Amino acid sequence: MDMKLAKFLCVICLAAFLVGICWTDNYADKPVAEIEQVMLHNEKVFELTKGTANDLRRYYSLNEEDYDGCILYRSISPMDVDELLIVKMKDSSQKETLETAVENRLETQKKSFEGYGVEQTALLSDAVFEFKGDYAFFGVSGSVQDWEKEFLSSIQN
Repeated sequence: MDMKLAKFLCVICLAAFLVGICWTDNYADKPVAEIEQVMLHNEKVFELTKGTANDLRRYYSLNEEDYDGCILYRSISPMDVDELLIVKMKDSSQKETLETAVENRLETQKKSFEGYGVEQTALLSDAVFEFKGDYAFFGVSGSVQDWEKEFLSSIQN
């Protein structure tokens, strides 16, 4: 009887281990340049202007050198709010800084379009910001759901 119980417990432990592996986020350690190439296949991202290190400081108060990589794409027109930011963090202690930077950017944009930019305000309200492994993703666009899917597929193992 003890042997059957031991086998049963081993099977339960193995099953729990396999379920745990499947349910945890498993993201590849990819360079940001590789993710950027995937994202540029999306027509809406391709139409945006690539941001510089100065743009990252100006709009997000972030220094590119502090991270393992950053992608910033912005709308050409100041009347559009489409924006894509992907940051690869060096460690999880940078999450709070990124969260604050994105929240501040969203608030600034919402204030800028408040009262007259109905479409822009709606897009800003539907913005997507999330952390996945060592990556932070922020997107504002009518295509943000597609961007998010492409981003996630680019970092999945």
